[in-house]
Amino acid sequence: MIKKIIISICFLLIILCISSCANRNVVIIYSSLEDFRVQTIVDDLAKDLPDVEVKIQYYSTGTHAAKLEFEADDTPCDIFLALEGAYSEHISDLFYDLSNDFDTSRYLEDILPPTNKYHVFSSEAGCIILNTKYLQEHNLKEPTCYEDLLDSSYKGLIMMPNPKSSGTGFNFYSYIYQTYGQDYTLNYFEKLSKNVKQFSESGSGPVKAIDRGEIAIGLGMVSQAATLAAKNPNIKTISFEDGLPYSAFCMGIIKGHEKKENVMQVYKYLYDVSIPKDRELYLAEPLLKYQNLYNPYYPKDYKLAKMENLYNFSYREELLDLWRW
Repeated sequence: MIKKIIISICFLLIILCISSCANRNVVIIYSSLEDFRVQTIVDDLAKDLPDVEVKIQYYSTGTHAAKLEFEADDTPCDIFLALEGAYSEHISDLFYDLSNDFDTSRYLEDILPPTNKYHVFSSEAGCIILNTKYLQEHNLKEPTCYEDLLDSSYKGLIMMPNPKSSGTGFNFYSYIYQTYGQDYTLNYFEKLSKNVKQFSESGSGPVKAIDRGEIAIGLGMVSQAATLAAKNPNIKTISFEDGLPYSAFCMGIIKGHEKKENVMQVYKYLYDVSIPKDRELYLAEPLLKYQNLYNPYYPKDYKLAKMENLYNFSYREELLDLWRW
């Protein structure tokens, strides 16, 4: 009886050891991408790298950064994906230096990070979204600049994401701040808040509210708005002044994990295949030099605004400390 128990325990230990060894070969990715974009990556990896097991875990960008910072050298994460630029730079000491492994000359220069410890996976912009049917039915003019949004005729008809919880909201806030300065910015948003029905928690809030006809004007994500405009003829996307404010969302490898089996193979696949494919399928914002992308539902003649401090975490924290709406 004792001999059987000993044999059973030994057998169990062997199984656990095999399982543990197998798990060490799993490539773990922390991601802040939307589900449908992740699914495309998962499907492609299953087709092109069928012998590599990849697990992708979703976290909002703030939680994503906090989790990596807390776990530090003990993180099970091998690759981080779509982490906002300022957060990426803030914890960049945790990342493997990619300088000798990749040529970044394919990127537009304005979007390049200050270090080679991470790459830009996507640039994602915000735009002004209009429900033209609502405006027409209420005899309201289309706004042509940010100042127009302060008109009392739009009271309760505007929605903007809250910069403290949304990267899209922060983009608009940061653009106004860097263009016009602190005093103007605080005065502007004090006035705008009187017309805002809600500062939504997420960047998709205004897009959804526009689609439901709850508001006339939204400050939201251009990719989501363009997708909606393709289905709803009453939706129009426009750009103000110097272009669309945007963020950079980045990816990289945790230091030391580049030596782990399959990690570099998966990362190179994301870099070579997934980045350009994500642009072609979901985003038309400029990122790579060779892109020839066009989406008829993006703002006409749009361009990206000149965004400073994309990778400056302290700047981000300072601006958020000033936000009070």
